[in-house]
Amino acid sequence: MPRITIVFGVLLILLGCFGYFGSTAEHPSLTALIPAGFGLVLLICGAVAAARDGLRMHTMHISATVALLGALAGGGRGMMKIGSLFSDDPSVNTRPVYMTLTMAVLCLIYVVICVQSFIAARQRQRAEAAG
Repeated sequence: MPRITIVFGVLLILLGCFGYFGSTAEHPSLTALIPAGFGLVLLICGAVAAARDGLRMHTMHISATVALLGALAGGGRGMMKIGSLFSDDPSVNTRPVYMTLTMAVLCLIYVVICVQSFIAARQRQRAEAAG
């Protein structure tokens, strides 16, 4: 699970960097780096979990919580602005909407993987205790 966490952390960092440095604006908004902030936390949690087996459970729960917050924040923000995707106005910038929705989807996928992993770990613990 730590490797998966690191992969999703890197994906979110790349998304944030793409949003900031790939912007056509002369002075891109720092809010474009928000996915990178979430990704950095996931990357750190994954690295700590990989290095310290005793902290694995705690860091994986922290990373799942951070990803859930990222999914809620990105999804909420993206859904508030989703109407701009259907606008006929050519001056409307839809890039931020796509970026926030992409962040939400990545975080949601990670949360689902975490929940599945937590359930599997609990089942393994019960099987070991019974056996």
